[in-house]
Amino acid sequence: MVFSGKFNLTDRSHFFTHWVKKTAAQIINLIRSTASFYFFRDYPGATKFLAILDNLSVSPSEFKFIQNNFRQSSSETAMAAFRHAYLVQDLHQMGKLIHEYRNNSNPALKRVSTIGSILLNAYHSGSIQITPDVDLLWSQMLQTKVWTISELKLANILLAIASGQKKPTVILEIMNRIKDNCHRYISETDDPFNLSDILASAYLTVLQIELNLKAYKIAKSLINSVNTLNEQLLSWSGRISQQLTIAIWELFFGNEKRGQQIMDLLQSLENLYFPVQDKTLFDIIAHRQKEAGQYRQQHHSPR
Repeated sequence: MVFSGKFNLTDRSHFFTHWVKKTAAQIINLIRSTASFYFFRDYPGATKFLAILDNLSVSPSEFKFIQNNFRQSSSETAMAAFRHAYLVQDLHQMGKLIHEYRNNSNPALKRVSTIGSILLNAYHSGSIQITPDVDLLWSQMLQTKVWTISELKLANILLAIASGQKKPTVILEIMNRIKDNCHRYISETDDPFNLSDILASAYLTVLQIELNLKAYKIAKSLINSVNTLNEQLLSWSGRISQQLTIAIWELFFGNEKRGQQIMDLLQSLENLYFPVQDKTLFDIIAHRQKEAGQYRQQHHSPR
């Protein structure tokens, strides 16, 4: 298809109707026929395709959304539903979603069930049951050196699985892989895919895992990386993750008063909303406050 110039609104509507789904189908066929998801980088038609989208002021993500009749994919919708249930601690809904997608023929939906099982097990017992599906997810991620954005969004899941091995250095190695892959997409002034938030969340997870494993030397060393996150590239969610990480670190290793002040501010922020939107934050704070007090008593740390 030849395309040049700008479309008016009528042209755009006609173009979407007759072109978007047809092109999407062609792309899907190309993906299925290639062994590498890097085909977009090397596929000769990719530049033209992206130029068309750019001329229409449509991002690839929006193109996908339009192609799916202005809806997210079924797996994205399912993952969003599970994420909401997890944040508000609706355990019944979490279990329902896990059961619903456990044996689904769609691999992406089945993965939602696997991820849900990991989070639910971790919530109940603090440990991960290594099922065949969990082992498959673990193996696939470790065997892939370069992760996609979708895979980077599973970073905390991978860390949760790794925590079951009780090897502090393995956790740190995975964190370094997360950091390296995220920085492929982040510049000093731009983070188009909000991967700084993933980094902030991962640092929070790693700090807590290392504290659970009593790997205090590694936990203490994380603060430098946390402080180097560019706050201007973080969303409010990312800033909360970063500040909670700093607060926990201060309670254990730094200025206990400052750590408590940060935690009080974070709880006040969450209490602006009713019902509370993120109950896990309160659970984390309560748990780490208790542990930090015990740590300081045992290690005679100054307050």
